[in-house]
Amino acid sequence: MVYLKLPRNNQKQRDYHAWLCGGVIIHEEYILTSAACIEDAEHFYVVSGTYKYADDDDRYNNPCIKNGAKKAIWKCVPKNYVFDGHENDNIRWMNNDIAVVKIEDGFDFTRRIRGCDFIPKPVCYNNQSQSLESPGTIVSIAGWGTTSRYNDWINRRKDNQQTLLEAHVEITPKNRCKRRWGSRYHNIIDNYMICTKDIGQSMAEICNEKYVDCQDINYSDEDDGRRSIIKTERIPTNLVMHSAYHNETFKNSIGGSRRYVGATDGGFCENDHGGPLVYGSGVNSIIVGIISACLVKERSNKCYGPFLYTSIYKNRQFISCSIYKDVEPKCRRQFRSGVTHVEQEISWKTHPDGPAKNELDPIKKAELEAAAAAEEAEEAELEAKAAAAAAASLKLLLNKVPVDQAKDPTPVRLDDKVFTKSDFILRSRNVTTRLLNQ
Repeated sequence: MVYLKLPRNNQKQRDYHAWLCGGVIIHEEYILTSAACIEDAEHFYVVSGTYKYADDDDRYNNPCIKNGAKKAIWKCVPKNYVFDGHENDNIRWMNNDIAVVKIEDGFDFTRRIRGCDFIPKPVCYNNQSQSLESPGTIVSIAGWGTTSRYNDWINRRKDNQQTLLEAHVEITPKNRCKRRWGSRYHNIIDNYMICTKDIGQSMAEICNEKYVDCQDINYSDEDDGRRSIIKTERIPTNLVMHSAYHNETFKNSIGGSRRYVGATDGGFCENDHGGPLVYGSGVNSIIVGIISACLVKERSNKCYGPFLYTSIYKNRQFISCSIYKDVEPKCRRQFRSGVTHVEQEISWKTHPDGPAKNELDPIKKAELEAAAAAEEAEEAELEAKAAAAAAASLKLLLNKVPVDQAKDPTPVRLDDKVFTKSDFILRSRNVTTRLLNQ
């Protein structure tokens, strides 16, 4: 799991302080994210190897971002994708809301970046079987976004989560999903989306809330594969789709380990866009979707499902050709024709943060890499010296301790806490031995 970070002096970052999108590593040089996240972002970083996020963190005050953030240098979206996030009542941005992004140099899958929490790892994407999208399949999502409300500008700063949240969700049939979404979205859902169930509240609980109006509709579960009597369900009439344009209403608004929420009734909300929908866990994880859209209550701004994700399987050839376009002849033909995708290179040559590593001349690049390696080696040497000095000091202190074997036959251990000025040693198991001055 990665997140996308705007440079401090980016106009989009100044207007939308809490802009945040997720993503996932699929190759040493490529990530997957949402097209809506990056279509109007001219420059952005990809931050990996951390469970933590803060709006104010940047490459000046956060060592993980300083040492590990990668500049995005290329992005590619499907040809039929149209970003209309600036427009009211928009819908076209949901068509194939997926993007492949290339970074300036590869992720290191062998070591943890200094200041980060863990070694970044790639995740396989689903290019094998659509069965992983079957109703009833339990999958998981993750993100740093808000947990309940969209565009909550008063609490903006504290709403984006400081630690990564994960939740288990259940894939639901598209026919059931479409009952909660208007007819204008049905083709999009059929062609591009995976649906997961709504959060744990029952329809009765939703409809009884103060600002939710519902209407009665009749339907049968027969089309879901289960024959039953006709049911009557009250459907909220004032749920609206959340916009693709993150934090669009309130400009300049104010605002370590991962946590699981819920069992299989989780969902996502604002700023979780672009994160992965994952089947399995650990080395067996497979990305099956990219977080795209949810419903939002018109007055309370609460996020509800069914939740929509762009299908990875239906975009498997687009993803493969984006990464390996110089390998397969069919990909070379596709990318030369430009009928299936839109590519855009991102140049940092004139950006205040400096050029990307791929834009440096070989000599300058070698100098920077050597300087970075020397700085890292110096820091490692200082840490080693400090550890050696601490060990030597502890050994010296331990050699000065006369232990009364009759009273305390247990030898002094490394986890003992030594208080030289107080003349005693505090054992981790609450045994105290006098330390005599010599």
